[in-house]
Amino acid sequence: MSEEKSCQNCANTCRKCKIKKHHALHSEGMAACAKGALANAETKLREALELARELGMVVLEANTLNSLGIVSSLSGGNEKAETCYIRALELVDGKLGEDHFFHRTLNKNLAEARALG
Repeated sequence: MSEEKSCQNCANTCRKCKIKKHHALHSEGMAACAKGALANAETKLREALELARELGMVVLEANTLNSLGIVSSLSGGNEKAETCYIRALELVDGKLGEDHFFHRTLNKNLAEARALG
């Protein structure tokens, strides 16, 4: 059986389908954030976070936590945002160098949340 056919029959339980679902939820969450629908954005991103954790994809998890931190900051939850950024940094520590763009972004976001908090 081909990979495509098995995915059609997997009821969204295979790794490939879960990754697609994560990307869809993350995109929907960030689109909701851009529209100011922050509660909806958080819901979508939390679902995406659960999938990233289930998949064991730590950089994907860190990216989703960064997005949740942004939504939390926009909602006025700077302490919650800090927690997201700190956890994301813990996940990428040793996997990405400190000069990596994403690592620098997380540190910048954390500093901004602390300044506002």
